[in-house]
Amino acid sequence: MRTVAGHPLEGTYFNPRDTVKPPATLKNRVFPEVEGGLANIRKDPSNLEERLSEVGFLRLMDFLRTVFLQDAALLRRSYPDHEIFKDGLFGTDEFKAFAATVCQAEDNPEWPENKNIQAVVPEISAMMAGMRQESSIGHSRTHSRIDEVAKDLKRVRRDGTPGS
Repeated sequence: MRTVAGHPLEGTYFNPRDTVKPPATLKNRVFPEVEGGLANIRKDPSNLEERLSEVGFLRLMDFLRTVFLQDAALLRRSYPDHEIFKDGLFGTDEFKAFAATVCQAEDNPEWPENKNIQAVVPEISAMMAGMRQESSIGHSRTHSRIDEVAKDLKRVRRDGTPGS
């Protein structure tokens, strides 16, 4: 799916518009029923296991509200006369301010430092795995040697002579 969207097959990718989150008041205007459903679950979490699919669906819809608003901000630039943008939501000052911020982030992406770190993480991770393995082997050898010394000490205390 990432490849189809134009991202590399492996490694990390960065979506600049995802750095801008819509305000709750704007988000709650898209699929407003989500808030009520989540509030009902928070009020009575006793049968949560029986309602896992409901919770999952509501969380997905909550996530999609953000994606919808972020994408709408960019799509409106290309298709300002599209029928969907005649909805009152898109005429609010709140959406216009949000859309301007999203477009700014998309036009001038700032690669977050954590993404720079993630780009080199596979190499660092492989190096650390090797170090862990070497450390584990050394630790095992040290433990074995300590066990041998402890046995020798017991033998010396008991017999007065070290073992072989």
